[in-house]
Amino acid sequence: MMGEYRVNLTRLLSSDAFCDASRDELRVLLALASLSGEPTDRESLAEICQVSEARVGAALALWQESGIVEEGSEGATVIMDPWTASADRPIIAESKTELAESIRDSGTSDMINECTAMMGGVALSTRNIASLTRLVTEEGLTPEYVLTLASHMLPSSADGAKLTTYKLCKKANELIALGIDSLSELEGYIAESENQKEYEKAICRIVGRKSTKISKNERALYSRWVKDFGFGLDIIEEAFEICNAITHSYTQKYMDSILESWFNAGCRTLEECRDYTEKHREQLSTAGRTGSTGKKAHETDTAKYTVFDAEDALMSALARSYGNEGN
Repeated sequence: MMGEYRVNLTRLLSSDAFCDASRDELRVLLALASLSGEPTDRESLAEICQVSEARVGAALALWQESGIVEEGSEGATVIMDPWTASADRPIIAESKTELAESIRDSGTSDMINECTAMMGGVALSTRNIASLTRLVTEEGLTPEYVLTLASHMLPSSADGAKLTTYKLCKKANELIALGIDSLSELEGYIAESENQKEYEKAICRIVGRKSTKISKNERALYSRWVKDFGFGLDIIEEAFEICNAITHSYTQKYMDSILESWFNAGCRTLEECRDYTEKHREQLSTAGRTGSTGKKAHETDTAKYTVFDAEDALMSALARSYGNEGN
């Protein structure tokens, strides 16, 4: 919607907002001043300033709270400077009380109180309060966004670590850089993160890990098995059984090779993985046992996986996927 924004440059000279403003907020103010009589809207300002509409909204809120910009219902942008401002329009600097009231009305005060409680109830420093406030006034996030992210980041009682202002602001800025700057996008991100934690815990149980604290390398592997390969926990458990039969322990690289070989062979179900393994086991065992035991293929082993059978299965799978690499 096109609107009228009156820019009062006279008030800018006596306002602390000019010194405290961010680069994006100054861009928006200069854009309004440069329009010189043309109506505008947030979308146009965002394009001119090369920032998001959310940041334009935050900038407009700052300049309006400071009394430097006033918004009308329609018409053109009017620049009010010391030479054109009317004499009957007094210049009144916004008091700290009025500013505090504006913060309360926007929900920022409640947000800070809630964050303080989440961080252990210790009173936050002025610097920490300013950092949290900037997430709303400069980055364009809503108080609900900040509180939702803080709740998500709260560590479990077993972690021992605490949520801090630094961690919260750092994570918020990382998400903004990824384009996750609305509450709905954040909720989607959190849902995906929670799902990832669940399958990470499940895989830890499968491989016998007592602790669910995993390395970045393990997290990348687990994500590869579940997201990239699309395998369920039943297939991952099957691969672990084969891996354990060979090495008598959990070997990440070995297990990853098994799962990758199944994926490259087009196996997508547990039955397909088992059929693929059995098919190549029989081929290798027949070739390897000719004249050595006199047993037929179906008489050789009764266990689901013996050490010999698992080695044959893995060798055939790796041969299928990698050829003779590593030999």
